[in-house]
Amino acid sequence: MAKAAELKDEKIIAALLECGNVTAASKKCGVSTSVIYRRLKKPEFAKQYATASRDLLKAHTAALQCATGEAIQTLRDIMTDKQNAPSVRASAAAELLRNSLKFTETVDLINEIEALESEDMDT
Repeated sequence: MAKAAELKDEKIIAALLECGNVTAASKKCGVSTSVIYRRLKKPEFAKQYATASRDLLKAHTAALQCATGEAIQTLRDIMTDKQNAPSVRASAAAELLRNSLKFTETVDLINEIEALESEDMDT
């Protein structure tokens, strides 16, 4: 019996991740919305769902990171192609600058957090 419940939970979690909302997930896995809401209130199920959601986010983040170099090169190509309209080239340049600033801020924050964590371990 427990295995059937685990399979049902896995099916519900997969549907929630795929559909993004309870109504669509309930239709996809053939249960009522109240069943899903009840499951979400159970700590163990909520923990499994949160873990699955986090894992999916990490996988998507990794996929985006893999494409970052290509995206940068595409923007550089657009920016430096003299056949493109000046407004298109300027837009690509602005996007590169915006993202460069965001990446720099993120790296700076990570470095600051690591330094603070290191200080905490030393004390």
